[in-house]
Amino acid sequence: MESRELLIIDDDESIHKVLVDYLCSRGFSVYSAFNGREGLDLLRRHPSIHLVITDVRIPGADGLEVLTQIKQRYPQMQVVLMTAFSDKNLAIRAFRQGADDFLEKPFHLDDLGEVLERSVSRQHLRSLSRRWRQLLEHLPLGLVICSPDGMVEGVTPAAQLLLNSSLEDIVGRPLWEVPGLEAAKTFQPQDTPGTQSEVIEVSICGRWIVVQPVETGLGSDIVSTFFVVSDITEEKALQSELSNLSKEFEARVEERTQNLITELEFSQQLLDTAGVLIAVLDGEGKLVRLNKFAEEISRFNRREAEHVFSHFVQHPESPLSRIFDPRSTEELAGLIADLPTRDGSMRIISWSTRNFVSRQGMKGRLIVGIDVTEQKQLESMLKSYNVQLENMVESRSLELRKKDAQLIHTARLASLGEIAAGITHEMKQPLNVISITADLIKLLHKNRTLTDDLLLSNLEKIRRTVDRMATTMNHLRGFTHIDSANFKPFRIQEAVDGALSIIGQQIRLDDIDISLEMPDQLPKIQGELHQIEQVLVNLMQNARDAIVGKMQAMEATGTMDGAPKRLAVRGGARNNGREVYVEVEDTGSGVDAAIRERIFEPFFTTKEADRGTGLGLSISMNIVQSHGGAVELESTPGQGSTFRVIFPAAPSE
Repeated sequence: MESRELLIIDDDESIHKVLVDYLCSRGFSVYSAFNGREGLDLLRRHPSIHLVITDVRIPGADGLEVLTQIKQRYPQMQVVLMTAFSDKNLAIRAFRQGADDFLEKPFHLDDLGEVLERSVSRQHLRSLSRRWRQLLEHLPLGLVICSPDGMVEGVTPAAQLLLNSSLEDIVGRPLWEVPGLEAAKTFQPQDTPGTQSEVIEVSICGRWIVVQPVETGLGSDIVSTFFVVSDITEEKALQSELSNLSKEFEARVEERTQNLITELEFSQQLLDTAGVLIAVLDGEGKLVRLNKFAEEISRFNRREAEHVFSHFVQHPESPLSRIFDPRSTEELAGLIADLPTRDGSMRIISWSTRNFVSRQGMKGRLIVGIDVTEQKQLESMLKSYNVQLENMVESRSLELRKKDAQLIHTARLASLGEIAAGITHEMKQPLNVISITADLIKLLHKNRTLTDDLLLSNLEKIRRTVDRMATTMNHLRGFTHIDSANFKPFRIQEAVDGALSIIGQQIRLDDIDISLEMPDQLPKIQGELHQIEQVLVNLMQNARDAIVGKMQAMEATGTMDGAPKRLAVRGGARNNGREVYVEVEDTGSGVDAAIRERIFEPFFTTKEADRGTGLGLSISMNIVQSHGGAVELESTPGQGSTFRVIFPAAPSE
């Protein structure tokens, strides 16, 4: 709606009275100022004023100076100059400085009425031009305007962006000379009818662009040719992807065209060439326009479609009510909802809506729908394939976990076999105590010196020895049991004590000193106790073998010089208690750099064939990593090695 407010600047009060009465009778709101400064101040305080009528000779600042300042500050403001001097040069100066009209005093009120009518017309045309430019700038599809001979006369910002060229490279040259549009030469007017192309596809900067001429239907009155430019890169990519999945499906994502509603004669042709559903509703919900694609996809004609759309509005639980409600101020983008068709089937549509106001002030709602039925069906197939693949991966992972558990169990049994000598010694000692105590009871009974106190004391000794053996056997049984997947919190001291109870005696039989440094109250770790015991047994066994091997080599070369035979087990916490570690240090032969790079590889070993399989450290590393931990190695050839296993503290800690 055009503004009806204006300002009169004149130092003659009688002029003000006559003009104000006349203008108010014609529906204008009039502001009065008696000098130039006052008039400029009123304009600043009332931005709704659209027209200024000023005398040339006014105090403070003359009319030409006021005109200059107004045009600098408010370029769209209309200014009409009045003067009692019949000077054509003055009128020429005024028009050069931007005056919109000129009144020579004295003038008739009818002359003023004609000036006002011209002002209202100019304001209306400027408003229409501004809205048209805004519509073109926001049009999602590009539009190139050419002369009948193919010379580019104009281009929308969207088309310039798609063509990836500056205005200088586009406007003013033939369409087929625009960079990347050499194939557009097929649009050049031909002598033979029907030889021109209807559409071309070109690749510009890695994007696929479609250029298509639009027939305006103006016949011999045509003064311009219009070309729609759209991006079909995603369509090309989708077609390529679908062809790899199945030869039976060919995705044809048609050109997505969105055109604005306009009063120009070619607007309906633009809408009908769009490969998307386009509908326009007025403020009362009446269907103003429906393009051909919408009729083809829904099988409804315009009248039937209007009835169906109004039915959607009456059911607010339906997502389509948000789209077709003409009173809604919500603007949507990419809302997926089904559209029922005449034959009862459903098409999956991606909906977008925009609200607009026509130049007559009538409200409307633009609805655009992109048919994504085939795309969604293929997405569903892909999802099904992904579920099948995930099931296969999960099944295979379960098999691998079972095999991994069996491998760890096998390695544990192998370790148990290697330490059998220590276990035998551990069992012989309590059996010897039981045997001696039983013989003592028999001797006392034979000599008739067996009292009740002596009998109870010796029986208690046998009981304690049996309990000790039972504890050792239960621990060995837990060590050989296949691990459970249920991790529990425990203290690392328990794993160290368990490992020493299994292999400690065997290490001592080789005349190796064992030192244990485990602080009290270390944070707990989360894991499987017997698996951690297996890791520590393996590290202690490797440390023992390294010390024994070094001693044997020194004995063979006659270089025995009282070298230490010591194995140290230390524990601690670091990183502010967030990590717990155990390290096993030996005085063995150490590990050189070449072996250190491969020491954790499966089946790699430096031992004799009857002393190891090469799986111990590999499995130990696997166990530690499955507990979220790591293994560190520090070694000096000839002096010894330190293996350090690190675990995260349990969350409860």
